[in-house]
Amino acid sequence: MRLQILDLDGSLQSQSSLRDAAPWSSIATVDLRDLGPKVRLWSRDETMRRVRERLPAQDEPTLSLLGSGDFHHVAVLLMETSTTPMTIVHIDNHPDWVRLAPRWHCGSWVNQALRLPNVAKVITLGPCSDDLVKPGVKGGNVPALASGKR
Repeated sequence: MRLQILDLDGSLQSQSSLRDAAPWSSIATVDLRDLGPKVRLWSRDETMRRVRERLPAQDEPTLSLLGSGDFHHVAVLLMETSTTPMTIVHIDNHPDWVRLAPRWHCGSWVNQALRLPNVAKVITLGPCSDDLVKPGVKGGNVPALASGKR
């Protein structure tokens, strides 16, 4: 398995223990710091297209690290390249499923993942915020729960 660091904010470069955490077949860093400020928390389609173009092809199992929690939505770009059916296990304090303006957002990325044909299900563990109290009122994707994909 290879380790891939998507360096959007410099937060992972100082964590040298990541490189020693497992016997990686290879370690690669994709320098995206120039785009990081435009991707942090939310982004436009054009900026995400630029990130997508700079991601290397995945030819072996890869663990990708994305920096701080402000970049969840970048994970969808990695999911897009897979043709294997997958279940996403999402560990977070929030469900990240709000239906906001049609932009890439760290609070709505689960909806984009659910639209991918290879995503069978998203399982979210850990919400302890009040996001699940009357989620429909708060913009939560309640139809995804009814569909069984969430």
